[in-house]
Amino acid sequence: MLDQVTGGPLARLERKRGQLLEQVTSNTMNELLRSEQHREQLPEQLMEQLLGEALYSERARIRRDPGNIFTRHRTQKDRALWNSVHSSLLMPSAECDRKELLRKTIAHYSDEIGGHFDPRIYRFSTAAVPWGFRWLLNAASVKHFMPWGLTESIQSRIKLLGEVPQLKRLSEKGTILLVPTHQSNIDSIVIGYLIFLMGLPPFAYGAGLNLFSNPILSFFMSRLGAYTVDRKKSNPIYKEALKNYSTEILRQGTHSIFFPGAGRSRSGAVESKVKLGLLGTGLDAQIEALLSGKRKTKVFVVPMVLSYHFVLEATSLIEDYLAEAGKHRFIIMDDESWEPWKVVQFFWKFFSSQS
Repeated sequence: MLDQVTGGPLARLERKRGQLLEQVTSNTMNELLRSEQHREQLPEQLMEQLLGEALYSERARIRRDPGNIFTRHRTQKDRALWNSVHSSLLMPSAECDRKELLRKTIAHYSDEIGGHFDPRIYRFSTAAVPWGFRWLLNAASVKHFMPWGLTESIQSRIKLLGEVPQLKRLSEKGTILLVPTHQSNIDSIVIGYLIFLMGLPPFAYGAGLNLFSNPILSFFMSRLGAYTVDRKKSNPIYKEALKNYSTEILRQGTHSIFFPGAGRSRSGAVESKVKLGLLGTGLDAQIEALLSGKRKTKVFVVPMVLSYHFVLEATSLIEDYLAEAGKHRFIIMDDESWEPWKVVQFFWKFFSSQS
């Protein structure tokens, strides 16, 4: 219970964030230059190739998605970096150290990916989430619309089934890698509160960068252990940095959440295909911990199934599924989660229902 108050491994990670990001940058640098597929290339050629590929793909990404008012600062930082990379690559190698340029790029990605944790915000959130849901659940009754005299609790509506005592024992023996199904943008909030109810310390979790476009969600997620995952970035430098961040926090004993189905399930069914990229970092972390002689070397992969009667962005997800089933690939990046009137309509239907 003390870990819940202090923040446990996540709070320790925050105190050493600078060292963590430096380690991620160093590991990424080494692995990129020692990759099997690039073994026959000279280091200078390899670094120019990696930077050139990243420059091309990132500029194309920024042109396609320039961002909005809430992401403008991040886009400006990206543009500044890639303008600098472009100018540097035009210089002769004698005038511009390619290795330092690659390190600078990796450090930029590491800082973007790396999460933060504030125990004060965590304590506030674990108190506010049940209060907010309790109000929603009681608002079906007009006389209980105001936040006093409430009778229904969020705990009475949550069905938490499974080997909870076993999970708590595993958390004391090693590091938990929780792999839930993914149906809604609210999943991270629900899982975070369930972890609190189970008496476990807060977990780190990967969150799609698009979620940080919402200023309220961004404020809380960026202070509650979320590290960013940008599925639009496909260059090897970013992918390697993301993989190494996940590996390193697991190696340091930070319990983590990873959605193996990547995006939300469009059909509502349990995902039959999983992405092994970040999931494989659990194995990497365990191997590295064993080699370094750390005591808590085991990483336990724990599956979890989430199910709701109501999903805010259901309309968009259904349209996505039907379009994909019809062989016309179409993924909506901006859905009902960010339209205020849609959110109000959803919650009105939610708390006026008996389910």
